[in-house]
Amino acid sequence: LGLALSSHENGEACLNHANEIALKISKAAPVAVRTTVKSLRSMQEVERGGLDRALMREADAQAQCYNTQDLIEGIRALEEKRPP
Repeated sequence: LGLALSSHENGEACLNHANEIALKISKAAPVAVRTTVKSLRSMQEVERGGLDRALMREADAQAQCYNTQDLIEGIRALEEKRPP
């Protein structure tokens, strides 16, 4: 996402960049965004040695995404070379 991969000269530039990222996220598939947030939050489990649990969480997130209209629309958009 680029959340921590850039620096800015001032607060206004930082806020503008944060708004650009937020706009990009808001255009993404809602189920994918929710499962990504949950996966990122579960990364703390990996840091505590819970890799197996984190991998299961990721597999569950993928399964949730496979069963949505978002996936179908994403595939169609990719085939038609257009934004979803």
